[in-house]
Amino acid sequence: MVDVQPQFDWAFIVGHINYWLFIVLMMTGFYIVVARGNLVKKIVGLNIFQTAVFMLYISIGKIAGGTAPIFPINMKIDPSVV
Repeated sequence: MVDVQPQFDWAFIVGHINYWLFIVLMMTGFYIVVARGNLVKKIVGLNIFQTAVFMLYISIGKIAGGTAPIFPINMKIDPSVV
């Protein structure tokens, strides 16, 4: 049986840069929420945390070679469906 160890090198780090950025943003937002007593700063921290979650969802949803699901202008739509 061959023991295969995962490669953790620069190619892995650069290839997953959006996930690393997500982790940094999420931890920054979480730290601001937990460490600060000011309510405005807590809201800013929640906003940063929320941005990180949006970025994660967008990163997961990317499909190689995929296009936006936009209908062409000349497409005929069945009136019974609408």
